[in-house]
Amino acid sequence: MSKRILNQKKFLGITTLNWLRTDLARDACFAYWGGPHADLVSRNGFIRDYNQHHFNDDVAGLWPLTPEVVTIIPTDKRIDGVSEIILDSIIKLPLSIRSNRRIFKDKENAFCRTTLNMTTLGGGRVVKTGDYKNIYARCVVLIRRRENGSLSDFKRFIHNGLAHQLGLNANVIEVRSQVFVPWFKALWNAPSAAHNVAPEYQYHASIVIGANDNAGLLSALAQVASLNSEIAYHCSVIHAYSVANTLINRVDGRTTIPQLKPGAKPRLEPVRRVLSHPPERTYQPTGTTPFKMRGLLKSAVKRPEDVISDMAGNIYYGGKGGKIYRYDPETENETIIADTAGRPLGLEWLKCGSLLVCDAHRGLLKVRLDGHIETLVERVHGLPLRFCSNATASTDGTIWFTQSTNRYDFEHYQGAMIEHRGSGQLLRRDTNGQVHVLLDGLHFPNGITLDSSERSVIFAETDAYRLRRLWVKGPKAGCLEIFADNLPGFPDNISRMQNGYFWVAMVTPRNKRLDRMGTMPGFLRKLIWRLPKFMLPKTARTVWAMAFNDAGEVLADMQGSADNFFAATGVVETNGRLYMASVEADGIAVLDITSMPKR
Repeated sequence: MSKRILNQKKFLGITTLNWLRTDLARDACFAYWGGPHADLVSRNGFIRDYNQHHFNDDVAGLWPLTPEVVTIIPTDKRIDGVSEIILDSIIKLPLSIRSNRRIFKDKENAFCRTTLNMTTLGGGRVVKTGDYKNIYARCVVLIRRRENGSLSDFKRFIHNGLAHQLGLNANVIEVRSQVFVPWFKALWNAPSAAHNVAPEYQYHASIVIGANDNAGLLSALAQVASLNSEIAYHCSVIHAYSVANTLINRVDGRTTIPQLKPGAKPRLEPVRRVLSHPPERTYQPTGTTPFKMRGLLKSAVKRPEDVISDMAGNIYYGGKGGKIYRYDPETENETIIADTAGRPLGLEWLKCGSLLVCDAHRGLLKVRLDGHIETLVERVHGLPLRFCSNATASTDGTIWFTQSTNRYDFEHYQGAMIEHRGSGQLLRRDTNGQVHVLLDGLHFPNGITLDSSERSVIFAETDAYRLRRLWVKGPKAGCLEIFADNLPGFPDNISRMQNGYFWVAMVTPRNKRLDRMGTMPGFLRKLIWRLPKFMLPKTARTVWAMAFNDAGEVLADMQGSADNFFAATGVVETNGRLYMASVEADGIAVLDITSMPKR
């Protein structure tokens, strides 16, 4: 234990202890706290980081029995969770008085009692940070100082003793500690939320611990408890709460929660990226495969992002406003089958006959044709699924899906491209509901499909102008390959592979100005990002789709123009026709294929 953890970051922090309302269902209180209340808090500019830790209610305390220290959590004083906040600047705090009042007032919707504890300047420490994707067990340790003990000695013991020793344990991935200033009710008197907590039940410090698993977490607590002989001298109570769920709502001054109503653009943090020169095909206005534009379906849909079909030839799509539609080409009848109340993007079929819907506001959804909606994935490792883009499912129910960026909302997707920072992910949801991040740092991953044998997934990286293949079964499992590189345009959604080939919707040809921004000084890109949307680079008006076989060879290249449709983002083939969706245009376009792709 003689090693030292260097470069520990100090911060000004807040830990709020929360007791849920007893007249409401526990799950309902947690849902409100992690939903509307979290959204309200996370939009505040004075907050740098904001986490919620929801506690298990059936664990007596994780800290090992320690002589002269109370470690069993009393049932009648059990806390339901804490809010962990790192402030960006104390100067900004008074500027948010009105917002703080709204937050305090809103607490009554979830809590019957709250107590807010604040550190001094530098009274919080980030002792150890690690990859959040590897954290599968957390606990929050709340500590009461020994009566008449020295506050300065207690502070040193918490930061340099307990927290530091926990950080040295190999099983521990993250450690953050806070030592509170003396607490008094008047400063933090939230309306309608009781603060009558007796002094003997107040706490003076907190430590948040994240580990690779429960066994590793318990092992770390046991090791530190057995080695530290000063615990009883400084501490009278150590209550280690088991965390059931951690919600990461704001990171480094950026909210992670998708906006439900128009909001300000998030800040741009550009990186340098050099892209290869576009191929000559980029500058040709037409493709090599002829097609005939038949027009648009008689549909009320606005800005549909994707389109799929069923075995009977019916067409399915979702648009602005949240509605999911079914269209019968024979009867020209359009039916609303569900309403996500969000922003549906990619669609796919599950073997059970339900729809997979990637919703930019609500995450990955399962939608039955009778309108019932089930949320499959809303958060991954505590972070909201901010920009769920497209999905594909195997016959055994495993789902692979993409998140185009975890830094920008759907409404501000252009920021991810101007920034040139890879912030997208490829994820997998197992049949037991567990979600894994397979690839990170991707450049706007988008459409995705399984190959015919279900041994690999093929996905589009829109902002890298390529298709990539990740092998998921067989001897090459885990290998990542380039499937088609340096494409002439922006690949978007991918149709399900059938008959040995699949279609890729090509939004628009590559944009020279956007490519050049990768090497443009950051301050210039920030100025461009501040411009109104109508002044940002526009997409060329074209209708375009390409077909690829299982080996990555181009089988068809259909490009042309139409008066009332452009910027295809979704495509599906059925009954000798292509149906296209566009997030930039209303309606579903119908094209006759005059020359089928060569197998």
